[in-house]
Amino acid sequence: MGETIANSKVNITDDPLKSSDALMGRNFDDEGVASKKVSVVESGKLKTLLHI
Repeated sequence: MGETIANSKVNITDDPLKSSDALMGRNFDDEGVASKKVSVVESGKLKTLLHI
């Protein structure tokens, strides 16, 4: 984590609360844990990995 993997202008977030598709947006995951916005890449640096 923290390694530069893209241009410094690249930001990637996973935001399950903000979805244009009503079926894809969710307040809780399958295990009942509250969903939240996660920064995956920030200014080109890897911040976290998503577990699917």
